[in-house]
Amino acid sequence: MATKTLIVCDLEESKEREAETVSFKVDGIAYTIDLCPKHRAKLEEAMEPFRERARRVRPGPARPASTKRSGGRAAAIRQWAAESGIRVLPNGRIAAHVQAQYDAEKGSAQ
Repeated sequence: MATKTLIVCDLEESKEREAETVSFKVDGIAYTIDLCPKHRAKLEEAMEPFRERARRVRPGPARPASTKRSGGRAAAIRQWAAESGIRVLPNGRIAAHVQAQYDAEKGSAQ
């Protein structure tokens, strides 16, 4: 037997109004709320002046997997560089010549 889940408005005290889930994002934080048509219209009306002047942002490409996995190696190189008196930035790309020096000293060309 099929069951139907009823979504009710998060803002209605009576909890009898059927609703739909609405998603939005502010300052990089994503939110969802269940709103009946009446409250969804209020939200859209309140947001309209901002949406009219805002720029749409399309999601960028995902970071390559190799970048995600290199965190341990990068941390090791930064620590080695600091101990060896070699200046490297605390984040971002590590210069190729610094990586080569690390590999030569550690014998671990990766």
